[in-house]
Order: sequence, then structure tokens, then C-alpha cells
Amino acid sequence: MPVSQPQREGFLATLRRIICRLLCCEPQPQPQPQPQDKPIAFEPGKVIILAEYPPGLELTPREIVDRVSGRLAKLQLDPRLEINLAPERVIVLRNPQRTLATITGDVPAARQSPRQLLRFASQLHRAIALPPLIPPPEPGQDSPKGDQYPQGTPTDQSQPPTSDNPSPSADLAAEARAVQAPAMLTAAMPTRPATADADGFDLRAASPNWLSSGAMNIGGGGPGAWPVSAPSVTPNPSDPQPWDFIIPADLQSPSSGVPVEVAILDTVPSFVDLQNAYDIWVGDALAQPPAPPLRDPNPLLTKLLASPSGGPFNVVDQSLTNAVGSVDQLDVLYQPGIIPANLLNHPYPMASHGLFIAGIIRSLAPQAKLRLIQVLNEDGGGSAESIMQGLTLADRPGRSVPLVINCSFTLSIPRPGEDLGDATQADIDLLTQLMHDAFVHVCQSPAVAIIAAAGNNEVVPLTGHPQSRFPAAFDGVSGVAALAKDDLNPSTPDALATYSDLADDQPTAGFAAFGGDVAAGPAPLKTDAANGMLGVFIEQLPVELPPPTGGVALTPNESGWARWAGTSFAAPVVSAILANLISRNNMTPLVARMLLGIKAPDIDVINAVPARQLA
Repeated sequence: MPVSQPQREGFLATLRRIICRLLCCEPQPQPQPQPQDKPIAFEPGKVIILAEYPPGLELTPREIVDRVSGRLAKLQLDPRLEINLAPERVIVLRNPQRTLATITGDVPAARQSPRQLLRFASQLHRAIALPPLIPPPEPGQDSPKGDQYPQGTPTDQSQPPTSDNPSPSADLAAEARAVQAPAMLTAAMPTRPATADADGFDLRAASPNWLSSGAMNIGGGGPGAWPVSAPSVTPNPSDPQPWDFIIPADLQSPSSGVPVEVAILDTVPSFVDLQNAYDIWVGDALAQPPAPPLRDPNPLLTKLLASPSGGPFNVVDQSLTNAVGSVDQLDVLYQPGIIPANLLNHPYPMASHGLFIAGIIRSLAPQAKLRLIQVLNEDGGGSAESIMQGLTLADRPGRSVPLVINCSFTLSIPRPGEDLGDATQADIDLLTQLMHDAFVHVCQSPAVAIIAAAGNNEVVPLTGHPQSRFPAAFDGVSGVAALAKDDLNPSTPDALATYSDLADDQPTAGFAAFGGDVAAGPAPLKTDAANGMLGVFIEQLPVELPPPTGGVALTPNESGWARWAGTSFAAPVVSAILANLISRNNMTPLVARMLLGIKAPDIDVINAVPARQLA
């Protein structure tokens, strides 16, 4: 029986109602709020401060709090608002050039006033801001001046090959380096400011705790349409399977190659739900006696939740550790404590969002080590703080293999031309720097590439597809737009899917890939039952109830499959193919990204990746 759910209101309506309640007022249904009255989507009463210090300086969270507090006390702010800082809200991001530390503080005086918090965060940022960080140079470009990329580090693309670090084949290397990408639009290289203390500790930026989403309610990034049932998926007698992709041979997974990790920052089903899915759709054929699945087996879930040949449950909870399981194991990492649980009132649970993405990558890049890291809750909501913690977990201490980070979510930061609430575009630009610097900092780590979904919209404006959302639009991050199924037909012109945002602010830095088709009809968009992206889904599926009942019904999912559509599912196609190029050619992620840009045709859409799902 379908389970009827009350009608869920949109995210901004929910946030507006919460803020109005805090302000002891009631939201007015009529007339519609004017743009200046709409709130910016950040966590009430919270501000994030970004500090930096030399990589050789080791500090405890308490010492970081004390140093930040001491430096804040010296600032001339008007008004001076109290900020409560706690060591448990410290997040440390390291690379060979510098260490960044973020700390999320509570501002009691601004808990009930988003406008006051925005003004305070802007004033604080102006008082401490350093020039924005810049990403590593593209292969073939000159390195920035200064010592930010010392010769001999893995980010230096010009170091000679050795027996331990052989170069990719000469033709691939020459082809990748022959293309000169345009310079990123960034500020000049920062120099050590005079305000740093004797140890080089300084403050770099401040920001609200922006909310993030794997859902379209905040403007995109996650599903462009609701998932729909895929009740019958019959495996083929031999490969390829319906869930597999047809791609050129030189983009496919190698039979052997160098190790590579793919970190998926997303939702994560609970460990109990993963175990239940294993019992229902996988089972242990190697047990004595065998333990068959309770329903028709799901072969792609088997590849995720068991070993390649089946067998026992093969998912490892690595939360609170730096351990990494074997290549065939799926590592999951949870961080429920810092994710806002109730701010995003999404119409249906979507904890399978990250697992769906993991299945796409497993299908395309079975040799890659997958780590599924929670940065969003089951409704697809998270925050800048949870994302930065996810970046730290992805670029873990002691990592010695290339890393691709998949980010199929967006931050709720308005883009130019959108409603800014009480803020000016200058305010938004300033308060974006903290997250920009965090992503660029990770890109500066040895052998890292970050791939992000461009974002989705239910209705594309007459002026054309909107700009990509953050983090896809950040320097150093490659955004991915979505292509519809017909766009993969050589006889038809390529065009972005109707729901897709543009790939990237720097066109040559972005890509486009198949993300699933949507069905014709009014909003909310539904995935096309025949041409949506096919993947694993272990929850109940949503069905919109017609008037006068309204609301959402959750219906049982008997197969462990679903079809879904969005730039969320185009991004992992690119992440997986990058992992293949890295593994096959023993090249760095930066060179692999350049090579994929060469391989992807530019007939109608720049860098359209030729990957077609068989189904």
C-alpha cells in the first residue's frame, strides 16, 4: 500500500517560516514576498572563520580556537558581536603548501536576524580577508610565481619520469600538454601578510554557514527530476549489461593499472539499510549453506555491497578513522552531528542519491577504490561545514594514490542576476571566498581533481541555460552539465538537457555527459521511465498524489532499481572516466582532465563526453 505523506513545502518557504517564527511574525501568503524580503539560505546564527598557517605547525583544536579568539579580539568591529567558538567545530584541511582550519561559531545576537548575521559576516570578512587562493596551473601553463608549487611535488607536471613514477605514453602526454587552457580568473598570488603572528598563523576569510543541497529546491545540483520505478531489469547473458555504458576503448577501465580513489561526497544510506539491501537483493551465494536474496538479485548492488564474485557483505564503516578498505570494498563514512537535519524539507527521502552515484562509477570504473562520504542528510540537505569536513575525509592523511572527488550537490549561494535578498552582489562575492578557498586548497593537494554537478532548473529561462552553481563554478573545479539521450546520437545536434545549468563559468574547464531524460509534464519534473539514468535505489519511491488529496505517497521498491535524471548523475560519468584515464595511463588527474577535454567532441556542446548507457 502506498504510504501517504503530507504535502511538503519548498525549502525557501520552510526557511522563511522558521525565520519568521524566530522574529515573532507570521509569513504573509498574499501578496508574494518581494525579492528583498526573501532570506539567503544559510544556517541562522552561525558564522565560519577560515584560518591558515604553515604546514609544519601542529596545533590542537583548542589551540586553534585560542589563536582565532585572540586575533578576533584585536579587530575593530562595529558592532562587536560575541562569537562562541568550540574545539569540536574545528576542521583542518592540509596540503604541502599550507594548512587551513575552519571553525564554525555561534553568534547569539544574530540567531533571530539573518540580516544582522549577513552584515556581521561581511564586516568580519572585510577585516580579515586575504587574496583568494588560485588553483594549480593546467598542464603546459607556467606555474604561479612564488613558492606555492615547489618543484618536485606531485602537482608539478614538469617533473621527469622515474622508475617509480613513469610518464604516460609520449603521444598522450604530448596531446594533453599541447592544449593551452585559458588562465583562471583569480586574484594575484597572496604573500605572507604582516598581520600573521610569529608562527605564521593568520585569519583568511569569513562566511555564513551556507546550506547545500542534492535537490533542486535551492536551485539545483542534485536530481533534476523525481526518481521513478524500474521494475524489471533483466541481465544480458554476457556483458555489456543494461546498466553499463558504451564508451570509446581508450576511455574504458583498464585490465590493470595504477591505483586510484574516487571519493563521493553525498548522502549515505544508514549502515542498517545497506545491510538490509544486501539481504534483499544480493545474498551470499558462497555461504554454506547458500543464503539467496529475498527478491530477484540486483547485480549492480552485488558489485557495490559484496565482492566482485558475490559472497559476504563487503561494506566497511570507516567513520572516525583514516583507514581505507581493499579496492573491492565500499567504504562509508558518516558525520551526522553537523548536518542541519530539519532545514531542507525535501518532498521525498533520497538517502540513495549517493549510492546511485556510486553504482554509476562502479559500472564505469570497477578498478577504482570507492569511498562514500556523507555530507548531506537523507533529505539531501547539508552545509558548508559538512562539505568541508567531507573534503578533509576525502583528502585523507597519508593518501599516496591519485584522487577524484565527486560532488553532486550545490551550495545555496546566489549567482549574478538571481534574488539576493538583503545582500548586494558585492556581499555575496565576498562571502563566497571562504568556500572557494577551501576547494582550491584541496585542488592544490598532490594529484587531486574535483568534479561537480552544474545544477538543475525546472524551467530554463528564455535567456538560456543558467550559470553553473557552486562548487562547479569555483576555480579549479570541473563542472558537469547534463546531456539528454538524443544528444548522444551522432546524427542529431548535441544540446544540454532541458533541466541542466551550464557546465562551468570557464567553458573549457567543464564537461557535459548523459544525465537522464525527464518526462514531459508540469513541475515537479519526473524522470522519463524509459530514458532516465538506470541505477540502484534501495528506498521507497515517491509518487505525487493528484488533487484534491495532494501530497506525496511512498511506494515499495521491489527491484532495488530506479531511473533518475539530473546533473548529479552526469558528474559521476566524468569522475569515473577520469579515474580510468589516470589508472590506464599513469597520469596525474590534471593531465587526465586535459586529455578528456581533447577526447570529448565540441560539435555543439563543449567537452561532450561520449558515454551512452546501454539501457
